[in-house]
Amino acid sequence: MKAPGFLVVLFLVEISASIGQETFPVLTGDDVPGWKTIEVKRYPGKQLFGYMNGGAELYREFGFIELSVQTGKIEGREVQVEVFRMGSPASAFGIFSLSHGECDHVPGLCRWNCASDRYLQFVKGSYYVTVSVVSASTKRYPALVAIARVLRDGLSGEDYNPPECFRDPRLMESRFRLILAQGPLALENSYPDWSERLRGLEGFNIFLLPFPFEYGEALFSRVTFSRRDDLRQFLERIGINAPPTQGEWKVMKYAEGSLAVVVAGRATLRMIEANCRENRMRELMEMFSTGL
Repeated sequence: MKAPGFLVVLFLVEISASIGQETFPVLTGDDVPGWKTIEVKRYPGKQLFGYMNGGAELYREFGFIELSVQTGKIEGREVQVEVFRMGSPASAFGIFSLSHGECDHVPGLCRWNCASDRYLQFVKGSYYVTVSVVSASTKRYPALVAIARVLRDGLSGEDYNPPECFRDPRLMESRFRLILAQGPLALENSYPDWSERLRGLEGFNIFLLPFPFEYGEALFSRVTFSRRDDLRQFLERIGINAPPTQGEWKVMKYAEGSLAVVVAGRATLRMIEANCRENRMRELMEMFSTGL
């Protein structure tokens, strides 16, 4: 009687293991005419350090799970595809927000994508994807978009939605400048001044959006702390000794401009930093008050 029970246990273990695995899309000539695969490799967990020289820690800060790398040839050019499976759609967006520079949006591909002559990247669900031409090319290569569409269709998940406070149409016009940091490494790579403000505080995530307006540039930020005490400590660092009433903006003036702060949840706050007149600051606060 013991043997059948043992076999049942093994069978259940095998089922559990297969459920935990994730299938990555692999390109074929049927998907993209002319495509020929050279190599496909997988890098789960800490094996990412064997693929990246110096960048793996940032990905792991964002909850990296596994990477699939496929290299192939099409029309005589070598192309590399990287599919990073991250811990959440927000984590995938965070890596995208720090990785793309000045580039073009491809209409109809997905909400978050960015393309240049030799490089295309996008976010789908919990996946951050890059498609790049390895061999030399000085002109825009249309095959990158065709490859990206196939990869998009092979991945699960929906387009990432930023927090509702950034969904005002005026702010969404600058959405490709929105950055998400989930730890100190990401802040050091994007806004080092904020890194000092949050030094010693753990488990935070912060969205930052620079917004151009007639007086220069305002910086919108939303910070969520893992503990209420960390929020209090942060407020003290910027000169607020008692947390404002939740949902009520507090405006402070400095020599270099003004700072508006509102507590938007138990351990979440929103901030606006701008050098502008009081009436213009009120307009910026109205733009950033969705959901309060």
